[in-house]
Amino acid sequence: MIRTIEVQRIKRCVILGVVCAIVSLSGCTANHRQAIEQAKINQAKEDLENVSDPLEPINRLMWDFNRDVLDKFILKPVAQGYVYITPQPVRTGLLNAATNIEEPANSINNLLQGKPEDSFASFSRFLINSTVGILGIFDVASKMGIEQQEEEFAQVLGAHGIDSGPYLMLPFFGPRDTRGFVGNVVDRFNYTAIPYGSLATDYSIGKPSAW
Repeated sequence: MIRTIEVQRIKRCVILGVVCAIVSLSGCTANHRQAIEQAKINQAKEDLENVSDPLEPINRLMWDFNRDVLDKFILKPVAQGYVYITPQPVRTGLLNAATNIEEPANSINNLLQGKPEDSFASFSRFLINSTVGILGIFDVASKMGIEQQEEEFAQVLGAHGIDSGPYLMLPFFGPRDTRGFVGNVVDRFNYTAIPYGSLATDYSIGKPSAW
């Protein structure tokens, strides 16, 4: 009888010890997660403080225009109308075609960053989708396992040590930095060099950013 009582006491002690260990571990895990989240918040604040914004008054004005005028009265109604009257397969085909137009620029930008394999993949995607995919309407290359290697000219500039420059809020085009703006201009020029390249510009019916 005494031995049974001692065994039960030992069992209770073991169970209590396990419970205490679990509670302690959970507390440490929770504290660790909180520390990680706080570090992310601190880093975001630091990044925000380090943003170069010498054009802040103009940027704020452009922000209000984009939000209160452009988006509310132009882009949103047009986008809703487009989605309403255009079947999903047609929208998907236009998106595929717009994405395909970007492939030559992706190929060049990858090559300029020393990525020959990605450059070749982008060039291959353009050839395959422009022919077998009927001007890019069908994304045949992805089904063949050739994934998109998207790169912008701004990333090329960054890879070669060009600073991002001051923050810009542009009408229609939204937030940019100087490097991103220059890169965007170069990329847009590359797109429009293709016969139906205007389909890939930011506010064409083929771009998901617009619709």
